[in-house]
Amino acid sequence: MRVDEALRREIVAAVQRIEQSSAAEVVVTIVPRSAAHWDVTLTASLVAVLLFQAAAAAFFPDVSALHVAIDSTGLALLVGLLGRALAPLERLLLPGRVKERRVEVGAESAFCRQAIFRTRAHTGMLVYLSLLERRAVFLPDDGLVRALPSASLAALRAETARLFNAPDAAKALLELLDHLRRVATRHLPACPDDVNELPDAPVTG
Repeated sequence: MRVDEALRREIVAAVQRIEQSSAAEVVVTIVPRSAAHWDVTLTASLVAVLLFQAAAAAFFPDVSALHVAIDSTGLALLVGLLGRALAPLERLLLPGRVKERRVEVGAESAFCRQAIFRTRAHTGMLVYLSLLERRAVFLPDDGLVRALPSASLAALRAETARLFNAPDAAKALLELLDHLRRVATRHLPACPDDVNELPDAPVTG
């Protein structure tokens, strides 16, 4: 998923449509990754070293310990660098539950850091996408939870969770925002004194 200027404009337009027809305030946040995942990188390096040393001891018993240690160090560095440089490899090394939990934590942090909880009627909502982990989270504030039917909230959460399963994640994001607009317009229509309390442009980085 490439966040270029064209996609930014489409997101801004979609957010503005939601906020013009409803009392909801929407923030779209797209981050390269939700966590550093250094523990996973180090674990992969350690496992590679242990396997290498076991193989060396079994098949090359006459090789000196110094050579094994030097080769092990080089292997650890290689695995670590490859794990950081190749996003698909790093994603493969991450256990599913770890990815989900760290993206959820990242979303909760963004919700607080961007003050989405500070809208007057607590009608802010965050759509959070983490590109490395290929996970997305829909996080509504209390006012939206009270205003929207539980079935609609569950459907929105499920659609958000499936976002990266779509062939075109950017298109799926825009479709999700349009779904949000329809639901919010129906159950939380705009008020005459509505003001724009949160930025319409996507937060990236």
